[in-house]
This record gives sequence, structure tokens and C-alpha cells, in this order.
Amino acid sequence: QMFDIYSYEEGILRKNFRMDIAITALETNNGKIFAGISNGCIIIFHSDLKEKKFLIGHHFGVSCLCFKEKMLVSGGTDKIIIVWDLKNFIPKHFLNGHKATIACIDINFEDIVSGSTNGEILLWNHTLEKVYGCK
Repeated sequence: QMFDIYSYEEGILRKNFRMDIAITALETNNGKIFAGISNGCIIIFHSDLKEKKFLIGHHFGVSCLCFKEKMLVSGGTDKIIIVWDLKNFIPKHFLNGHKATIACIDINFEDIVSGSTNGEILLWNHTLEKVYGCK
């Protein structure tokens, strides 16, 4: 699949180039499809697949997504978790702590639980502080 790749600089969305990319994570909610892609972007499609928006924040591929209670969280091969501001389509918080690719992520009430490919599990509380980790 070919996609137009955009960057967001100084309040302006600029088309940079077209790229052949892979879909690496999917999540759906309320008629929207969130697709994590191999170049680190997330594409938000409406159910008709025509209108789309781009979230730019990961340095490498998006490996997992979770959407619950109006919160979108993504994990990546860059070992970073991003909590997204879906009103402005920008990263709201960056959570660092994993030492390997983030393989799975879930939201439990206001807490975020994440697991990585090295067997590590981290729990982030509602204030987005890392409160527990095990391996």
C-alpha cells in the first residue's frame, strides 16, 4: 500500500513523500480505525476509509495500540509509549522505561500496562508514573 507521508512543523502539515509501508498494529473504536505503521506514524481512518489523519511521534515502527475511554496509547519498536492528544493530533505524554520493543499495551481504568519483547511488564499509574515493573 502506498501512503502520502506528512510532517507537522510550525503548525503546518507538509506532504513529504510517498512510501510503501506495512500496517503493524490495528485498533478500532466508534467507527474509527487506528492503524500503526512501520515508519512510526499512526493513521486514523473513518469507517468509510476516505478521510484520514496522521499521528506522528514514534521514531521507528508502531508495534501496538490500545484505545479505551477516549484515550489512545501506542507502543513502538523505539521502546517508547505515547499517550495521544486526539483533539490536536499530537503526542501528549511520552513514557520511557522499557529496554526492548513494546509488544503489547492495555489500559485498565486510568492505569497503563505494557509488555516488551524481553519479558518485562511495566505498570504506569493515572499520573503516568512508572509504579511497578517485573521481568
